[in-house]
Amino acid sequence: EAEKCAGGRIPVASVLGEWRAQGCQAKCALGCVGSSCYCGGYDPMSADLAVELCLPAGKCREACDAHDFANGDWLANPVSSQYHCTGFQVHATKDLCVLLGPFRSPQALAVDEPSCADGAALEVDEDFNHFHRVPGATCTHMSDFGEYAGALHVTRRVDIGVDYVLDPVGTGSIEVANFNSRPVTYNGWGLSADRVMIIDCKGTCGASEPADSVVGATGVGWWAERYAASWYTDSPHYDQETALDTTAPPAITTHVRSWTGFTSAAVEAGSALVAESQWDYSWEQLLRFKDLSFTGAGTFKLCFCDSEHLGADTGCSGISQFTVEVGTVHVSGVACLLQETKYQRSTCVSQLFGGLRCYQAPLAAPRLNAPTSAEAPAAEGGAGTPAAPA
Repeated sequence: EAEKCAGGRIPVASVLGEWRAQGCQAKCALGCVGSSCYCGGYDPMSADLAVELCLPAGKCREACDAHDFANGDWLANPVSSQYHCTGFQVHATKDLCVLLGPFRSPQALAVDEPSCADGAALEVDEDFNHFHRVPGATCTHMSDFGEYAGALHVTRRVDIGVDYVLDPVGTGSIEVANFNSRPVTYNGWGLSADRVMIIDCKGTCGASEPADSVVGATGVGWWAERYAASWYTDSPHYDQETALDTTAPPAITTHVRSWTGFTSAAVEAGSALVAESQWDYSWEQLLRFKDLSFTGAGTFKLCFCDSEHLGADTGCSGISQFTVEVGTVHVSGVACLLQETKYQRSTCVSQLFGGLRCYQAPLAAPRLNAPTSAEAPAAEGGAGTPAAPA
């Protein structure tokens, strides 16, 4: 950067035909109309018109690539340019390009150090950026991958790419569906070691603090203790579960949802609402996190702590454990969301405790099989079945 070569530049007259037409003098002197003119860098008084192409940086690189003869027999193509491009330089703010390279010869093709093709050293110039071609294909050797870009976190247990729509007034919920038949609970009454956390939309799951727009949320510890709806009081992770009561059977409820509260225009816009027969708690296919409310409208990310990635005696207690980005939480209501074209063909499922979870094509809402009273498991550790928390 901030360097250029004063010599070793390929003359416009020696550039291959299709690129020769991009010379500033020939293209711009009499005026040029259209989006591909790039004449903003043309100066009729420039002393370098003989080497200047009016091209942006990306096109300048393409032009240099078109003059790469390092890997072929330079004698086999006598009608081509007699120059091998070893690099290029572009103006920092204008569409101005200069190709660099020596007259083609076997000795000149092996230039592998940043320098000017005529052997001169690079000159400091704040108006130009210099790019040097390095022999060999990129990203083909282990040594090419020396810079750390970040960590990739993978889950095989829950659906991702989900859009959640919550009303900014009142309470709502988040439902996380399983993926590939992987259970998200570890017993028949909805216990799960997994947790979710909501962060700001610009944040990164596994690195960012929880959003302060969730009412009552006081940090990652608050989310760690917020377990999915079940028939038990479940502490944050691995300790023993305890039934609150053993006298009443669980109530199985069928919920058929409609567009109540949303305008007919929202329905006509094309989003489909899927009705599901559900019971009131989490089960192996679905986690329900309820009683969430926000201080106002906004857009957030939903992060998931996958307990399968943790040790046997480790719970979801730290920010670094909420690494999986499940989707986006839109606290605005469906009418606002449907103003965006990409959401107008979404399939949405009404969540039992408020809000929608929506899937954009080609994703589809998973078909879940909620437990029925006949399938409800027997109580563990005593007679009767656990009763719902008060």
